[in-house]
Amino acid sequence: MGDWEIDIQNDDGGVIHGLYTSERKPSSVFNTGMVMHGWLDLHQASEGTRYLEAAVRAGHFLAHNQDEDGIWRGEIEYNDIPHTYNARVSWALLRLADATGEERFRTAARRQLDWVLAMQQNNGWFEWCVFRRNMQPNTHAIAYTLRGLLESYVLTGYEPYLKATLKTSEVLISKLEFHEKLAGNFDRAWNPAAWYECLTGTAQLGGVWMRLYEVTGEPRFLDSGLKAIELAASHQSRVEWRPVRGALPGSYPIYGRYAPFKFPNWATKFLVDGLMKREDLLAQKRAASAGFAKD
Repeated sequence: MGDWEIDIQNDDGGVIHGLYTSERKPSSVFNTGMVMHGWLDLHQASEGTRYLEAAVRAGHFLAHNQDEDGIWRGEIEYNDIPHTYNARVSWALLRLADATGEERFRTAARRQLDWVLAMQQNNGWFEWCVFRRNMQPNTHAIAYTLRGLLESYVLTGYEPYLKATLKTSEVLISKLEFHEKLAGNFDRAWNPAAWYECLTGTAQLGGVWMRLYEVTGEPRFLDSGLKAIELAASHQSRVEWRPVRGALPGSYPIYGRYAPFKFPNWATKFLVDGLMKREDLLAQKRAASAGFAKD
């Protein structure tokens, strides 16, 4: 997959928007950042520089096309609007800066993350945390934003990134505790704005909160992360038809407005991520309990 992504990488270094076809398509900021994560992972796990070189080309595309205020604009942005969830792209740029030593990538990341912080309201709600104009943020986009901020804190130690993650997480965790589920969308006062669940976002938030537990050591985040990922997993397809067995629908019910009647591959990907993190953390707890009992 990593090699194929290099084969179809645009000449400007970016990764295309939408489905791959024979038609030439413009590069997309978010898709480029997502693929950069994959290339950087592959670089760490393999010999040679092929994947790092692809990531560097992508990083130059992002840095070159970013405006001074930290925003990406124009046809390279989904629906031609800025997005706070590009914090996940900035996380990739910070990883690239660490891998190469090129400060240009770190500067671009910090510039965008500063804009994300400016978009967060006092109650933790983010402006421009949407896929298109005139919609309410859904948990999928919120989780992308939070994960980007959290991992950027891990790489930089810059406390405002962590504080922003905590502020929004506290609100959503309280919603999960009260309602035993998460609405797919929320308005700016954090009132539920959807009748369905965005399972993709629920799985992602479970991963964010388990990472918050690893970073802070606060048990509440582990409990909430486990609850969210197990809630998402409870809707995993268990039918015998192999094409969808094990997949996670975009929404529950499956006709919800996020990816209706679909099993997005990224929904299942985030479920897998969360379930693996769950196993790691529970194994650590069992090992710690066994050691305590032995002592």
